[in-house]
Amino acid sequence: MIYETYKDFDDLFLNINKNIIENPEKYIIYKDSDDYYLDFCIFNVLDYKANLDFSFLGYTYKKFNNLIRNYIDISKWKLFKEKLKNTTKCTLTFYFNEEKKDKGNSKENSPCILNMIFKRNNRKEKWDTIYINYRTTLICRTFYVDLFLFYKMLKDIKDLCDLKNIYLIIPNGFFKILKAPWIVKYLNIDLDNNNNYLKQHIKTFMDKYTVRPYHEYSTFKKTQEFLKGEYNYKSIDIDKLELYEGENQCELLF
Repeated sequence: MIYETYKDFDDLFLNINKNIIENPEKYIIYKDSDDYYLDFCIFNVLDYKANLDFSFLGYTYKKFNNLIRNYIDISKWKLFKEKLKNTTKCTLTFYFNEEKKDKGNSKENSPCILNMIFKRNNRKEKWDTIYINYRTTLICRTFYVDLFLFYKMLKDIKDLCDLKNIYLIIPNGFFKILKAPWIVKYLNIDLDNNNNYLKQHIKTFMDKYTVRPYHEYSTFKKTQEFLKGEYNYKSIDIDKLELYEGENQCELLF
């Protein structure tokens, strides 16, 4: 089991990825093709700040409501806020959507994020501890979108909380080679010093798809555009992305 503490969501995302790439033996327990699966992880985060312009991961403003639609019923969230405010209980649980529809088809998946448990030691006090339970998440890419969503949710209820600890419990997180180039470039990781098997795998993939003709599948093609320096970033003003508004939206491009 992995137990680590980070100062905020930004620190968690950037440094857990750096740590995995630099020291995979500590985190990875098995490999399935180009996917590397992590040991059971518990991350203790002391603050919920998430202020990165995540266009570096391949996101744009389009369809921000897709981000929350997969996970949250906003009407239920509003009702839950009232419960947090008025209850005399010392624990309350918010459940994320039980089913998630894939883009472009009707296939339904079990959710990646299960629930968010709020805890306090005294019913007269503010909520001071949160446990966020996962099924799985792609650590090197979509994990930051999750964290940004949590940031928006917790910011929405900041007057009800005096948070000391946020625990993210991830039993089956994974690291995907296809999505690794974005975070590798952002962190400026030296792959030439490929002194471990994960760096070697990432470098082989990046070298191969930088020179190859464009792949027929859009997922590979977008990564190749990035590797060839042909991907056009569009900066995101994250302050414009609100939990209850759908006008300024973003979506994963692949």
